[in-house]
Amino acid sequence: MPYAIDFEEIERKLFIIEQLAYASNDYCRINGLSLTASKLASSRGDYRLSATLSERWNGYYGQLTHYLSNNIIDCAIKTRIAQDFIQKHDDIDIADIDRRACNDMLLGKFADGESLASVRESCNKIVHATRADLKWQGNGDQANDGYEFWDGSFLLYGDKHRAQWQLQLFIKEWSIAMRQFHSILKEEVDWWNVWGL
Repeated sequence: MPYAIDFEEIERKLFIIEQLAYASNDYCRINGLSLTASKLASSRGDYRLSATLSERWNGYYGQLTHYLSNNIIDCAIKTRIAQDFIQKHDDIDIADIDRRACNDMLLGKFADGESLASVRESCNKIVHATRADLKWQGNGDQANDGYEFWDGSFLLYGDKHRAQWQLQLFIKEWSIAMRQFHSILKEEVDWWNVWGL
């Protein structure tokens, strides 16, 4: 019997991941979070303000990075495992389900300009990345009430056969495609056959 994967748990995680991508701009604006402002305060000799700003920024950055990294990896690995065992135990076209789930949606863009529009390939890149960063964007004058926020992209770096690659994964779109992929699986896979029952 293959692993029993809790798709509802994955979908809950994907929902929260997507909501975090939408919420970062407002959260950082309301809380005045800016790493640049902290560095500017330090350069002006205002070390107390710099320490306060830095502590707030580091708290947000650390929690967001930790949550996203762990849960994106968890969702990707479990989805890839499901894809592989479904292909071995059911006469279903996983590539067709992938295409329908993505529905021409752009999930990411490679540094060389190539587009990513596949749940399977996105999960592969997440699993095989050797480095991952959140992409931050500034809003306004960082020295005067500007703030920085996560723009909803996950930057993945790795190599394949000694060729370096870099992918900007668009988390909002990826979450939508992943949930759609799981929804189609739930409807179309013969789970009794997959589980050998």
